[in-house]
Amino acid sequence: MKPIFVSVPEASRKLGLGLTKIHELIAEGELRSAKIGSRRLVELESVEALAARSMANANDNVGVEG
Repeated sequence: MKPIFVSVPEASRKLGLGLTKIHELIAEGELRSAKIGSRRLVELESVEALAARSMANANDNVGVEG
């Protein structure tokens, strides 16, 4: 069974982003999270969705000169 939540450091590793950026994405609502006890956990589905959106945006910009 796939986990529902991952820790903030694990979300950071999965996305290749720093902890500060993960906390910013949580605050902006880009990543869904829950506080359980003293731990902040990130919904794995939202991590995967952010990665998919980022890849889609990257593919949309291929060949576009800015």
